[in-house]
Amino acid sequence: MNIWVQEARKTLQLAFPIMLSQVSQNLIQVIDTAMIGRVGVVPLAAAAFASNVFIVPLVFCYGISSAVSVLAANAFGAGDSKRADRVLRSGLVVSMIAGILIALGMQMMRGMLHQLGQPEAVSIEAEPYFVLLGWSIAPVLLGSSLKNYSEANSRPWVPFTSMVLLLVLNVFFNWVFIYGHFGAPAMGLVGAGVGTLLARCLSTLYLAMWIGWGRDWQFRWFSRDWFALRWGDFRHLLSIGLPSAVQGISEVSAFMLASIMIGWLGDAPLAAHQIAINIASMTFMVTLGLSFSSTVRISQKFGQRDFRGVRVVGGGVCLMAVAFMVVCMVGILLLRGWIPGLFVADEEVIRLAALYLVLVGMFQVFDGIQVTMIGSLRGMQDVRVPMWIQIGIYFGVSLPLAYVLAFPLGMEGAGIWTGLLVGLGLCAVVSSLRFHFLTMRHIRMLS
Repeated sequence: MNIWVQEARKTLQLAFPIMLSQVSQNLIQVIDTAMIGRVGVVPLAAAAFASNVFIVPLVFCYGISSAVSVLAANAFGAGDSKRADRVLRSGLVVSMIAGILIALGMQMMRGMLHQLGQPEAVSIEAEPYFVLLGWSIAPVLLGSSLKNYSEANSRPWVPFTSMVLLLVLNVFFNWVFIYGHFGAPAMGLVGAGVGTLLARCLSTLYLAMWIGWGRDWQFRWFSRDWFALRWGDFRHLLSIGLPSAVQGISEVSAFMLASIMIGWLGDAPLAAHQIAINIASMTFMVTLGLSFSSTVRISQKFGQRDFRGVRVVGGGVCLMAVAFMVVCMVGILLLRGWIPGLFVADEEVIRLAALYLVLVGMFQVFDGIQVTMIGSLRGMQDVRVPMWIQIGIYFGVSLPLAYVLAFPLGMEGAGIWTGLLVGLGLCAVVSSLRFHFLTMRHIRMLS
């Protein structure tokens, strides 16, 4: 029992600052929305539209950079810091190339935004903001690779301080460029894009300086090792990163399609759905932090060939996620009639949201299991099979079931949430079984 307690303590020490970083990231989006909303309705709608389109390349990028966490933690676990540094270098090169290509692609898309069915005024307002978001992709990718390298080295507080810096700088630059201060013109939504770009560049620079010149860090920016990189380094990184990216996009796409289906039902169901999604997203940040910490800790154990430790960490993280989500489930079920009133006053929206929150409550437990198990499998460098598991379940079972329940069977929004619930439940069960059998196979091979 003592080993379970020890591993839980180490995992939580790593997970806590990661969770705080995720919360800070969400807070940036909330503050951006509030500050842009003061400019007007059209800029706010344009920002929401551009951000929704932007989420796909952003999730893709985070998936690519996640490979740095897996491979660097594996190298640190094996005591090979030079290999970890090589992983970071290859990750930074891939990040820069991907960032530039995505930015150019988004630049080319700016003239096509009006074809996505939005009002002309919203599309015109969104175009320059969308382009600026595109150019922020490169610093986001570079910063994510540096963050993952730092966490892989069991130093999560460093990226947390960079996230706090990003939050402060983002608010300051928004204030300067959105409203016009210190001699800058009032640029409105474009100013928000400028502020975001500057804040992301400076926070990434801060993180790079810390890793290069901070106390007890061994990474060297000015080294001939950059010229020693080979195609094999990039191929190994992409073999982990690409499936993780596709997996992330599939999950985001599934929930976007669910939102679209609920939109077919009318304004009230869509508003109630958005409230339910907001509540689910808030609790998800905690389990996502646990999942990231599980990836790092299991990668380190995997590098040490401590497969029993892998099993202990994965099982412990899953139990912590379930315990937290059970508490959240009870809270949501008890407060389901009160929570929607914090967002709206419309009685129909409140009624529907209260109904959806019953399903969200049950949703929580399965969500906690599947996200931590996927993180644990990623730490074992098992990414292709989980990718196909999620794609198959979301698009082969969850969404078709949601459609049938919602429309032919007349359950409407509750049917869509039931479909999502069933999909998450299947993902939780299948990914847990895969983790069990993989760890047992490695343990038997070692003995």
